[in-house]
Amino acid sequence: MRAVLEPIRKPHPASAWLRKPCAAFLCIAVATAAAASSALLTICSLKLGARSRFSDRLLLALVCLMGWTASAQAQTQVTPLRYGIGFNIVLSGQEGLGLGFVGRASYPINADLSFAGELGFSGFVLDGRDDAAYALQPQAMAIVTLPFTNERAPYLITGVGGFIVTNTNDDSISGPTIHLGLGWVRPLTDTTLFYEINPALVLGDSAVGVAIPFRVGFIF
Repeated sequence: MRAVLEPIRKPHPASAWLRKPCAAFLCIAVATAAAASSALLTICSLKLGARSRFSDRLLLALVCLMGWTASAQAQTQVTPLRYGIGFNIVLSGQEGLGLGFVGRASYPINADLSFAGELGFSGFVLDGRDDAAYALQPQAMAIVTLPFTNERAPYLITGVGGFIVTNTNDDSISGPTIHLGLGWVRPLTDTTLFYEINPALVLGDSAVGVAIPFRVGFIF
């Protein structure tokens, strides 16, 4: 997926020496996020009960995916991984409006298609800390670049993942998710700006919910 994984314009030569340190920093950041997520899920396991089994399995799959991406980055020089980080604004039918961050690593298959893994975190804190809820949103996805004629390139996102809420309100829904979204990328000087909407259908134990993430960030 050339449009999303690489800036549409040729990067500035001065950015070449930044790639490896930046990639290493992002790998460390994603690994730290995974460790923090594991600790958070452990703390919440007593409250989540049976749902914690799904959460643990989903986190294990995410850790394996991050290990694969790190291995791919070490083995390939022709098509390196691309990394993205941005703001994650989530509208949930049960929890309301959540604010947080998202990190993503993507691997190009060809000029039109790439595979990616991401981890999002959102805090639903607008009702105060006492009633706050927090959600982890891991996802594995395929990204398809659509035809474009200018410097703003559209792309489709589809994949599966999870929506893991830490509170135990009766209205809360946690479970696997199915995603289908649309985004755009626009080149800057040394990075690429992306913005997207990626609605998800949340398959709970006894009900189905909807979560709609809006993301704005940068690809390195």
